[in-house]
Amino acid sequence: WLELFYDLLYVAAAINTGHILKHELDASSVGSFIVLCVTLWTTWATYTNYYSRFTGDSCVHELFFLLHALGVLGMVCSITAEDHGMGLRPQFLCCLAVSRLSLIV
Repeated sequence: WLELFYDLLYVAAAINTGHILKHELDASSVGSFIVLCVTLWTTWATYTNYYSRFTGDSCVHELFFLLHALGVLGMVCSITAEDHGMGLRPQFLCCLAVSRLSLIV
């Protein structure tokens, strides 16, 4: 169930990222769209690689997964189309750091 929830976060991220191009189609919006897509994809790929190599059923493993998922949720919530090309907000970057640091520990 947790993996399904995790994948649905990325569906929401794709929807929010797509709204950037829906409102305004210029070079700045396309650049923000590309940067956000690459950042979200590398976050997903990093966790998928980590989970494939270091899978476990311990409570500690699940807690770090939840911390990572909360970081991704924060990234999804911080993506808004009203930024007018400013996709990488400070909230997004903080949540990105949380999600990446949860994989290091």
